[in-house]
Amino acid sequence: MAELDDDERSVSATFDLSCQELPPDQRRMFALLTVHRGPDIDVSGAAALAGTGVRQAERLLDRLCKARLIDHAGPGRYRLLDQVRVFAAEHAVLPLADREVAAGRLLDHVLGMAEAADVLLSPHRYRPDFGLPPATSGFAGLAEAKAWLAVELPNLVALCRTALVYGVYNRCWQLAYTLGGYFYLARLWDPWIETHTMAIAAARNLGDQRAEAMTLNNMGVAYVDRGERDQAAACYQRALGLFRVVGDEHGLSNCLVNLAWVRHYQGNHAVALRDMWRAVEFYRHAASAGNAAITLRGIALMQVDMGAVTYAIRHAADSLAAFRRLGMTLDAVLALNILGHAYFKVGNHTRAAACYREAIALSEQNGSRSEAARAELGLSRIATAAGRADEAAGHLARAERLHPAAGDH
Repeated sequence: MAELDDDERSVSATFDLSCQELPPDQRRMFALLTVHRGPDIDVSGAAALAGTGVRQAERLLDRLCKARLIDHAGPGRYRLLDQVRVFAAEHAVLPLADREVAAGRLLDHVLGMAEAADVLLSPHRYRPDFGLPPATSGFAGLAEAKAWLAVELPNLVALCRTALVYGVYNRCWQLAYTLGGYFYLARLWDPWIETHTMAIAAARNLGDQRAEAMTLNNMGVAYVDRGERDQAAACYQRALGLFRVVGDEHGLSNCLVNLAWVRHYQGNHAVALRDMWRAVEFYRHAASAGNAAITLRGIALMQVDMGAVTYAIRHAADSLAAFRRLGMTLDAVLALNILGHAYFKVGNHTRAAACYREAIALSEQNGSRSEAARAELGLSRIATAAGRADEAAGHLARAERLHPAAGDH
């Protein structure tokens, strides 16, 4: 405090006085708010942090607002001002053990919410058992889950760091893993890689090789999506070794499929297709219909790139039928875009356009703006080929509004 100027000393003195006047329960809540490193927190999160009921947490937060130690950040949301956060970290100190327990409570709560959202986003995705307490709340539907994820994203990323700092290593990698589906849907590469980098450190601190392998495998997908194939290959190779060590055949097959994409982009098509078909056989034997269909769709896309379009149409259509049976809407959208592209390649523009229009309609249900943009680009190419310049420009403009990077694809 000796380095503070007069204005800072005045703020510090005001803070000290305000803090000293707080009743013990308010002082405790104020101190606990510094555990969370995100920009704000909602009432349910604060209740989990403090181990209180929601009504009691709201009462404490409102009184801290009246004391001008925290501020409202929207309906039911609160934030510590940056300058106050610094002073609070220095003066409103709780024992480390209390802070660690509070961090664990908050992470349990948020991970439960994130998992509930992910179930709605990707209902057929594989999820390990995280041993979470029974859920006390959830979401009314997909739209509400996506809205929660969008609002909470900066806090979710920050909570991965909180978990790492306070040694709650299992929740760090589990939260990052759970957010992977949303990152993929929204194409959020930077937070995807940031959270998974922290998750790898957490898994290594735990000595959990399977968790490290799963995290590396998921992070490789982000690198491929971002066009950084060497980085992706390094992730996949490390993950393959770890999956072999722990004897995880399912994880090994997932990783081989992902690595096959890198090999395909590198021009090694024969090896890529070989590994993809091996994975399909494994998934079928393991009764993993969703994974088998996803991999078959990938084979179709590779075949389009290789010029084997007739085979691609058959396999894309087979995967689409499986996704419809399984209710995997987002995956169906991806299959429709591949099928549309394949039909366009063979000159069947009527069927191509029908696929793209259905992809757009389904995208509105699951909120995949990037895939809707891809379908609009497909319709733009069809209109261009038919000499309908104004129609083509309209589809291109819609694609760019849906996903600003669409024109780069």
